[in-house]
Amino acid sequence: MTVFVLHNISEHLALNGCGTEVLYTLPDTALQRNGKPVFIPDFAMPCEMTVHLALRISRLGRTVSPRFAYRYWDAATVVPHFVAKEMLLEAQRQGLPWSAATGFDSALPVGNFIAKEDLLAADGVIAYGIQTSDGAEMKGTAQDVETLAASAIARISKYYMVRNGDMILLPAPVKGYCPSINTHVEGYVGDHRVLAFNIK
Repeated sequence: MTVFVLHNISEHLALNGCGTEVLYTLPDTALQRNGKPVFIPDFAMPCEMTVHLALRISRLGRTVSPRFAYRYWDAATVVPHFVAKEMLLEAQRQGLPWSAATGFDSALPVGNFIAKEDLLAADGVIAYGIQTSDGAEMKGTAQDVETLAASAIARISKYYMVRNGDMILLPAPVKGYCPSINTHVEGYVGDHRVLAFNIK
């Protein structure tokens, strides 16, 4: 599977000349499943966590028209993404690849996916977020999710074939948070608790 990340340009993704949004991929070794602890490596400290709504691709497609993109995803979950902030900034300053800063092992704990028909309200809005044991809370609301999904799938499938089981992380809605070791994190999508893990 492939993990596609659509990321807003922010303080830690200030790439010159790339417009307002960056598209990149993460290795599947970055995924952490089943509530297992997330171990932050020494090189990744200080580590920043952003929160994303993730869409699951449900069929094979290339150059998908926005008109038909609704057929290509079937579920969503919340995904915290851990980034080695200083390592990323240094790689950017030197013009070096920064995949190790964003895709190290267990950088992407994945929650349970909820079928989109169980999530989408009449107005197409999905609320999601995370809460931590040290009192931090990061919330997002995806307005008109079908339109967001259509735009994302059409853009990504212009460059890559999307396949069943691939995942798209929509841009993070709020500024990142620097978590502490031994913090417990829980995530939700709508009324569904989909994720719980400890940071080690």
